[in-house]
Amino acid sequence: MLPLAITPNDWRDWIDHRSDNESLYLSDDDLPPGVAHVYSPDGAYLNVDRRSRVAYDSAGVYLYLLTRPLFESFPFEQGLVERRIDTARGLATHERFYLPAPVRGGGHAKRMMRRAVGLYDALGVTHVELVAQSVGKYVWAKCGFDFASGGDRLTVNTAAAEFARELGIAEDWVGLRHPWHFALLDVQDGEEVLVPRQAVLDALERRGTPAPYALEDEGIAPSKALLIHSRYFEWNGVLNLNVESRGRACLLTYTEDYR
Repeated sequence: MLPLAITPNDWRDWIDHRSDNESLYLSDDDLPPGVAHVYSPDGAYLNVDRRSRVAYDSAGVYLYLLTRPLFESFPFEQGLVERRIDTARGLATHERFYLPAPVRGGGHAKRMMRRAVGLYDALGVTHVELVAQSVGKYVWAKCGFDFASGGDRLTVNTAAAEFARELGIAEDWVGLRHPWHFALLDVQDGEEVLVPRQAVLDALERRGTPAPYALEDEGIAPSKALLIHSRYFEWNGVLNLNVESRGRACLLTYTEDYR
């Protein structure tokens, strides 16, 4: 993947042409180069919150973007995208991401994540951080996010071990070092493995927890069942965008069909 043809200096120049100060509040139709392309789901109107702004100093450029995308095909449905970029630290923070139910499953998250890599490469951003919750506990693992700390790894593995025993997936749980390693449970002897849908529903009913998404009739991949439905709330994640990193490779493979 090639970076977008922009640099942090392009953002500085963009601000200077619009403001006498080194910062500027953003609007729907006037955003720094690359931002609308990366952070707007296809078929949506970006709808930028007035608190969004971009700034720079001698160390770097900084972006805070809060949008509530409105989809042309579902005019009464609203999403939420909140992002921060700090090029002085080489860091992007994905604060919040929500898509309304009618547009989920259309590849929006994959496409936006892949495009974001191009922007981050161009700006010199090397790491992305977020908090994985709900279905994101599985999706961001597939996107190559790693545990931010040993505590996050322990929390997830402890809960997954308990749920794996409950589902009969693994009696002797071996802790998994990285979130993407959970995908190794989905194939056994070259064959796809699925956890029966009813087994997951029964487990959730016993603890009085509703499923956060419609469970597949044919069964659920073990990685998906354990990462989403094990008894823990969230894990802190970090994505290493350096060219040789395993996380970046996972992301580009997972989003290959969504450019």
